[in-house]
Amino acid sequence: MSVDYEVFLLSRIKEEHLRTGEHTPSIVFGIARTGRLVTAAALIVATMMGALASSGVTPLKIFGTGLAVAVLIDATVIRGILVPCLMQLTGQANWWAPAFMSRRKPADEPSTASSIAPSTLSAAATAASDHSTAAPGTT
Repeated sequence: MSVDYEVFLLSRIKEEHLRTGEHTPSIVFGIARTGRLVTAAALIVATMMGALASSGVTPLKIFGTGLAVAVLIDATVIRGILVPCLMQLTGQANWWAPAFMSRRKPADEPSTASSIAPSTLSAAATAASDHSTAAPGTT
């Protein structure tokens, strides 16, 4: 859960930063958009781990209690406090990338979506539809 929700949080922050170009409002927007989701997921996982903690088997009690506490700390302290604070402290360095990576742009960035020629898109769509209608075993 930890990595998935961190990627989700940082994706919202980066999307807002790409849209506005402003640092602090992007962090606030990302936390505001993902905070309830991360909190709800953490509470669900902690509740499930609490069920293990109520078991009569000692290793399950230890496992359940430890994971429930870890998930709650991760959702509150890490996602709610440390990530926004560190992003605010590091400022524009959050958006730095090495030269070999800064040349790569994800497909979902607005600048690359408009650089694809419409003829290329229609040719790709035609080629995909030709392959999808072919009989099995033929290409």
